[in-house]
Amino acid sequence: VFTDIGCEACSASLEESFALGSSGGYDHLPVRFIVRALERVVGSLPPDKRRFPRRSRSLEAFFASITHELRTPLTSIRLQTEALRDIEDNPKHTPYLNRLLEDVGRLEGQVQQTLELARIEGGGALVTRAIRIKNFIQNRVLDSYPLNEARLVLDLSIEEAFLHADPSALHMILRNLIDNAIKYSASSPTRIALRGRKTDHHTDHHTDHHTDHHYDLQIIHENSNFSGETKPLGKLFHRGANSQGAGVGLYLIKTLMTKMQGSVAYHPHEGQFITRLSFRTEKEDSTDVI
Repeated sequence: VFTDIGCEACSASLEESFALGSSGGYDHLPVRFIVRALERVVGSLPPDKRRFPRRSRSLEAFFASITHELRTPLTSIRLQTEALRDIEDNPKHTPYLNRLLEDVGRLEGQVQQTLELARIEGGGALVTRAIRIKNFIQNRVLDSYPLNEARLVLDLSIEEAFLHADPSALHMILRNLIDNAIKYSASSPTRIALRGRKTDHHTDHHTDHHTDHHYDLQIIHENSNFSGETKPLGKLFHRGANSQGAGVGLYLIKTLMTKMQGSVAYHPHEGQFITRLSFRTEKEDSTDVI
């Protein structure tokens, strides 16, 4: 596969990573070693090979296949851990089970990101609907985070509105930003403020006055350890100075926001890292509402 794109070093990187983690054959590799191996492969790709050539479908198929294979065991681990937490009598074990669920949830998100990247890069379309943003955040996004003031503090001030968005894409964007804040906090607990409000953009096309209705959603990471420039953020496989990922998440956010006719901007300011998402809004009498 890697020889097809002129990257023999990638094969060596993959074999080396598997050798480090394997004691009983590839079938018994722990998930963490597979993830590390894939990150090493991406890192060993030459810059001009990181955006996969259209002719090299075999590499895209490889990543799609392995991420599909990871979904089933991850789901099984999550369900069994939830069952253990429900029957566990010793309260001392609960924090460890909660932490395991958080870690599995983040890994599931990484797998989903990879699948979404393959789909979007392959020309896949989004299905936009009218989404009640306040309800969506409270019941579809934050319900997966155990709000423990020792680790995560959330401050919400969200004006309800109907956003023009794809539900799966919006969920991935918000989960990605919250997970990033948790990973890149300068101190504990992680402090995040979510601010949302309607905005109007007035345009004047040769006396033809027009008002575009938008929604401004800010995710404010109040104790961020971000350092560096914001200009490269959102480029595929760009990794910042403190990055622990493969440089896919912010690229997906930018791509998905553009496909939903919105935009994203990043503003670090005095220890804070502010992500501003701008959406189109839908009429409140829309028939296709979530």
